[in-house]
Amino acid sequence: LVGALILCSCGEDTFPEPVLNVALGSGAIEGFLRDTDTPGNDPIPSAHVWSTPENHSTTSDATGYYKIEGLDPGWYKVTAESTDPRRQAAGNIFVGAGQTVQLDIDFAVPTPPTDPREYIFLADSILLGTKYSWLSNVLGETPERFQPELIIDIAFVRWNPSDEEEILYSGVGLNNELFIYDTRTRTPTRVTFNGNDEHGADFSPDGTRIVYSGDQDNDGNFEIIIMNRDGSGATTLVDDYDGATGFAYDCRYPRWSPDGYSIAFSIKRTELGAPQQFKDFEIATTAVVGGPITELTADVTDDDIWPAWHPSSVRLAWQKELNGHMQIYTMSADPAATAVRLTNNLFEDTSPSFSWDGEVIGWCSTANYDGTNANGNAEVFIANWTGGILSNIKSLTTETTAITHDSVEFRPRRPLRTP
Repeated sequence: LVGALILCSCGEDTFPEPVLNVALGSGAIEGFLRDTDTPGNDPIPSAHVWSTPENHSTTSDATGYYKIEGLDPGWYKVTAESTDPRRQAAGNIFVGAGQTVQLDIDFAVPTPPTDPREYIFLADSILLGTKYSWLSNVLGETPERFQPELIIDIAFVRWNPSDEEEILYSGVGLNNELFIYDTRTRTPTRVTFNGNDEHGADFSPDGTRIVYSGDQDNDGNFEIIIMNRDGSGATTLVDDYDGATGFAYDCRYPRWSPDGYSIAFSIKRTELGAPQQFKDFEIATTAVVGGPITELTADVTDDDIWPAWHPSSVRLAWQKELNGHMQIYTMSADPAATAVRLTNNLFEDTSPSFSWDGEVIGWCSTANYDGTNANGNAEVFIANWTGGILSNIKSLTTETTAITHDSVEFRPRRPLRTP
């Protein structure tokens, strides 16, 4: 009976925040996922079902039944997403204290995505100085906390290209050890236990391996290491010392190319007498199977760090420190190519990321590109990217307090297609 409240006039995406009243007991939402366009009103099994806010989640069984428990009183949006074919449907409902209400969801009227280009980022909006991960899209809709149960400061996040529900992240305060987080089980799994900082990491395109920057010999210079996703089978891809040349290296911020063949990273020479143009971090690539290092940049300006691949695997973007400020650059992964400066200001532009279709680039900036960031916070910005030129720059986060945003990463997914 209570389930009839789905017919309320609330908008699909706007409803009051739940009024917390834990003393009265938590509630639950249950129901069936169906497709009434089919002759037998077919059930939708194995669908991912989640509530907003609070981000509780579950999976529908073979009959299409689902149940989300542990909810405080208030309004909720329940979204269900099937995988074969990929499509979404949703409904809104009110949960009273201690009540279990019924909300059946019909996939005959699927809910199309507002925009398929979702991104994750870090922000210390809950506790200043402690960054958690948040999820939003390029329309700037209200971000949702991606890891609601996690109580740890995060240094960076990376998506699993083969699994849009899984991220790799580094936890600050635990020697920057690496963790994998799965939204379906809502559990983090630690994959490194070496007691050394990890300066960047990334999944392989199939999600079975991880490349990361680590200091295995504790000499202050970092190597590029590839291991299985569970932390086993670690092998050094780029060492911090070349016995044939006598060069000493510091290698950080690795990224795996979408085609699976190359690793991009930042590298600098640390031995005495190294040429000036190699004494700061430069962008370089090497084959996943090992071999020569190809340095794409070689200049006497400041560090080139945190590279990000274009989905074509033939272009990179990164942040360069220039005249004391970070700016965004891009170039094709060819040493004969010329780097192109995408941002040009006296502010900090960091952590670039391309959308899965390569048409949008996101980054963090303290600049006031669109007039919404007069207080100079590090906000998330996006722009259309065509031919090396940024256009239609807009802010996706606009905070009035001293909240810092960092580590923008677009979700590696295709747009949902409804029948």
